[in-house]
Amino acid sequence: MADLLLALTDLLFFARIRTMAEARGLTLERARTPEEVLERAHAARPAAIVFDLHEERLAPLRTIAEVKADAALREIRTIGYFSHVRNDVKEQALRAGCDLVLPRSAFLARLAELLDEIAADRMRAPSPQ
Repeated sequence: MADLLLALTDLLFFARIRTMAEARGLTLERARTPEEVLERAHAARPAAIVFDLHEERLAPLRTIAEVKADAALREIRTIGYFSHVRNDVKEQALRAGCDLVLPRSAFLARLAELLDEIAADRMRAPSPQ
């Protein structure tokens, strides 16, 4: 079971998030295809899925919509980040159902806070039977 699912391919960004997540006791997985996002979300029931909204191989807008349309997954928090010059991507992600959409710089600035929220949510969640 992972606390956080990362739908991104940038290994440096993955490593940065992993370091901060592990410091908070969070576990994470990375998905490299839309199918993996859905499979891992069903298997791990993460507290959140983070999407690189520009990663075309992951079809993030379609995948977010599929997560939100799935009764078993729709409560999973979805967070997307985008290039600040592409406000059209922000609007599209919000229409797809993404819970929080931030420019990449704002996502990085708020990453510690977001991870703290996820860690707190996990501590409050009932243990799986």
